[in-house]
Order: sequence, then structure tokens, then C-alpha cells
Amino acid sequence: MRLSQVVIERLTASRTAGLYPYNMPLERVNRTHVRLNRDILLMASSYDYLSLIGDPRIEQATIEAIRDHGTSTGGVRLLTGSTPAHRALEARLAAQYGTEDCVTFSSGYFANIGAMACWGAPNTLAHVDILSHRSVLDACTLAGSPIRRFRHNSAEDLRRRLARAGDQSGIVFIESLYSMDGDLAEISDIDQVASDAGAPLLVDDAHGLGILDPPRDHHVTAWVGALSKAVPSNGGFVATDAENADRIRHLAGPYIFSAAAVPGAVAAAHTALAVIAEEPWRRERLRSNVRHLVVSLGHGFAFHDTRAPIVPVRYTSDEQTLRAAQSLREAGLFVTPIVSPAVGPNQPRLRICVNTAHRLEDLSRLAEAILKFDRAERIDRHSLSQTA
Repeated sequence: MRLSQVVIERLTASRTAGLYPYNMPLERVNRTHVRLNRDILLMASSYDYLSLIGDPRIEQATIEAIRDHGTSTGGVRLLTGSTPAHRALEARLAAQYGTEDCVTFSSGYFANIGAMACWGAPNTLAHVDILSHRSVLDACTLAGSPIRRFRHNSAEDLRRRLARAGDQSGIVFIESLYSMDGDLAEISDIDQVASDAGAPLLVDDAHGLGILDPPRDHHVTAWVGALSKAVPSNGGFVATDAENADRIRHLAGPYIFSAAAVPGAVAAAHTALAVIAEEPWRRERLRSNVRHLVVSLGHGFAFHDTRAPIVPVRYTSDEQTLRAAQSLREAGLFVTPIVSPAVGPNQPRLRICVNTAHRLEDLSRLAEAILKFDRAERIDRHSLSQTA
């Protein structure tokens, strides 16, 4: 059966059971709560990790950019869509990553496609961590690069695969912070393996930007990312050396044929990066919040690094995961259920995104609601953690 048919059948079943949890019209109430119909819920799945959506400094910069430059550039970046604000944002990102240059796009998805336009080719193997984002896989496919997926975070598996490829070693593509599991890449180990093989290393830092410090002692060829997570805007980027940045500007379809990021989004991203740099307390509080949630959930839950704001809570089936999400909504908590094909068919989970503005009592209430559902369902967390 085709994947599309499987998905439609699952959607139909979830709607019939009253469990369909997607495309809900959410209205923002404040930094931690949303309104769904008439109910006000704690939002616990927002990418706004540093709670900067609604920051008056960022909003003011956005308003001023619209007044100065309008709501659109009126073109693509290569032709009439570049403004001084675009170049200022690119310079800031290049400085942050310690690269010579940076190219920005209107989304992080487009940034991965742009990167592969430079490094991918029909005869270039793309060695991709098995948990990498769909945008990475689509970018490789569009570039015509055959995809070879290596075991998650395994430098040794990557080394074997690169050795097997020989002169056709290709490129390596990983994430800094994996969006579904909330664990961090072993960048130093993988960097060494890629460097030994002479393979360019691309790191998708979409969820790491603003949360993690990029390591400086590396041979990373390019940092790719999004400006829509900890940075509360829209857009994407590829930070790399000047020569490859120029290649991207003249080869990448999204740069040449898709509208430039709008001035308001560019200004919001630039100002947010400045705020993040000036206010390290945001990251410190975020990590404290993550630790509190993990401790509140208790033993038996499989977690990774508490520097990561993503906390997955796994279940045994899609239906159970949807029921867990519904149970939390009924308790005034909004947590997104993630089921196949976004994750493997046997790996559904709730994906909690902890934010700086969450209060400890909010996180305690969230943990208690999850544990209450587990008790009602008689879920054995120890068994789940062993198979995760």
C-alpha cells in the first residue's frame, strides 16, 4: 500500500475516534499559553525555546523594517530582493559561526536545499544520520545525491561506510540537536571521521541556534539552520566560506527562483540574535526548566542531554499517543503528538518543548498529567526506555 494511502487511512481513523490533533486554530494569549476555541491551554510544544515571541524590542525592529522597506522586497535575492538588512544579518551569522560568509533564505527547509545545490551531485554520496530531518533527505534527493543513512550518532558506523565508499566518500550531513529525540550530535567525533576521509561535513543547526554554542575546534564545512526556533522569525541560512557561499548564490534554486525573506522577518532575526547574545540568562533558565521537568517525570523516562529543550515521551502505538495528547488537552495542556511517518512506525511520542518562560509549577503540572495518564494506561516506562 502506498504511504499516502496509509496516512489518509490513519487520519480518517483518528478523526472518527475524535482524536485528530493537527491544524488546530491556536490564538496566542501570552508567552506560555494559547487559546483553543474557548479553552486556554499551557503551550508545551512551541519552538519558542527562549520565549522571545512578543519581545517588544524584536517587534519594534520588525515594525521599523516594514516602515522603511515595506512588507516585501519585491523580488528574489539574486535580482532585486537583497537589502542592506539581509547583508547585515548574514554578516552577524557568519561572525557567530566563525565563517567567512553566510547566505540567507526564506526558510530553513530552503537552506538545506541551497546547501545541497553546492555540495550535492548525482555522483556524490550523501551520508546522513538516520534521524536527520526530512528537509535534509529532500535536499539530497533534489540534488540527485544517493542517500546512505548511518547509525544515529555513530562515528564508527560512519567511518566504515566512508571507507567502503573509498574515493567516492561524498559528504556527511548531521544535525546539532535532533528535533524528535532531543539529543545532541557527537560533532567532534563525526567531524574527525569526515575530516580523515576528506568528506565535507554539513551540520543542520536549526534547533541548536541560540541554545548551543557551535564548537570552534572543528572542520565543519557549513552550518545550515533556521531562524524560526529560538530565533522567533522566519528564514534559513548557510554559513560557510566565501567561495562556497558564492556558489550557493548562483546555484541554489531557492535563492534564485524564490522570493527573498521579507524585511520584517530579517529585522526580527537580526534583533533576536543580538538579544540572545546579550541575555545568557535565558539559556540558563531554560536548562534549569528542563532539569526540573526531567526530575518531575522521574525514573524510567529515557532522556538525553538537559541542554536540549526537547523532551520526548514515548508510547507503544499511534493511537495511545493521540489519546495521551487528548488527555493532556483536557487537563489544560497542549503537547504535540508525533506519529509516523514523522518518526518510525514503532516510535510515536509526545514532543515536549520546554521554554524559558515556563514556570516550575507549570512543568510540575505537566509531569503529573503525563504520569496520571501512564497510571491509567498502566504504561511501563522501564520497558519503553529499553526499546527506545
